Amino acid sequence: DAIETLYSRLVCLGITCDMIGDSLFLRDTLDTDPGLSWPACQDPLANSKGEYPGSRPDLFLADLTADLDVRAIGALVEMGAENAAYDAYRWGVHSLASSSSSSESSSPSSSDDDEHGFSMESAAELTYHPDNTVGQSFLQYHSETTSNYAQVQTLKALRGESEFSTATLVQRRIAAESIMVTMTMHAYAIDSMHRAVDACEDVNGDDSPDVGTEARLWDRGVASLSG
Repeated sequence: DAIETLYSRLVCLGITCDMIGDSLFLRDTLDTDPGLSWPACQDPLANSKGEYPGSRPDLFLADLTADLDVRAIGALVEMGAENAAYDAYRWGVHSLASSSSSSESSSPSSSDDDEHGFSMESAAELTYHPDNTVGQSFLQYHSETTSNYAQVQTLKALRGESEFSTATLVQRRIAAESIMVTMTMHAYAIDSMHRAVDACEDVNGDDSPDVGTEARLWDRGVASLSG
């Protein structure tokens, strides 16, 4: 049971079955006791039953690796490659940019947008869900009324503009990464879960909750937090 539980959490640890490899001790033990049962390593995208979350594991993986974009963008900023950093922010490197994040901000659906993951920019463009107190708290703390505050501040840090005009490259990297991790990814994950609940409860009142949308939005939240 302990091994199966560990396998089911590999996705949260950033470990794959290939990384685990083979155990000489286990191999010797199985040779001497063929009847010994040992659970096989599961794909990190699968749960303990070998089932993939939601309906699109490829999209789940795109969301899961979005945190690697944060590291890539930060590295480019510190190198002084602000144009490359912006391209990575807008289009994604490890994650995949959404073809139309704006429509998803107001009304999540399972349309063509779901054929893609998301970039840091598309996540930052999200209009906070009314029940997302974390996102609302960020805006209140900074005395802002527009939900794209995180995007505006990230772009300033990437380009060395406004209050970041005299900052060093390292300071700009730290600022950009901090904003993307806290104000963008954290709020985005919570927002996705609130929208998944809305889809499940059919808050729009059309009596046609979309199971695919529910699972996809929930997967986005889980993947964002895992990353």
